Amino acid sequence: MQNVNRQSVAYDFSMFDERSREIERRREQNNIVDLISKRKKKRKARAVFLNILCCVLLVGLLSTQIYSYTTLNELTSDISRQKKTLDELQAQEKLLNIDLEKQIDLTSVEEIATNTLFMEKADKNQISYISTASVDNGEIIGGDSRNFFEKLRDDVLQKISSIAAYLNG
Repeated sequence: MQNVNRQSVAYDFSMFDERSREIERRREQNNIVDLISKRKKKRKARAVFLNILCCVLLVGLLSTQIYSYTTLNELTSDISRQKKTLDELQAQEKLLNIDLEKQIDLTSVEEIATNTLFMEKADKNQISYISTASVDNGEIIGGDSRNFFEKLRDDVLQKISSIAAYLNG
């Protein structure tokens, strides 16, 4: 009993058959096309992954930037509030200093000096005047180099000092 469908491997004439060559060539082309399409799919998947990664990084950077701007804005408003408070407190300090100066009276200072510190006014016995025997005169040969205002100031100061000496003595 012989099997009719049996093929012999020893003699493979399909290599010489045009039709079988065409089929082999198409299979190889299909394999090449499959390899190329697989590579394209890998590249596409890699590109999609890189795009998603870039988008995530971009969103992260933008979120960080927005957060830093809001923090900066909050700090700036806090500084403005603190400066306003400082100005108000400085104005209040000036007003309190003015009130304090109004409350301090020279008579109360004199009273504290005499009662608490036991100070006394100077008596006429404690004041002694010294007079010189002769008046010294000086003469400027080159002329007076002072201007009008300096001369006026010196004359006024001399008159005030002579009036003060007269009142004290």
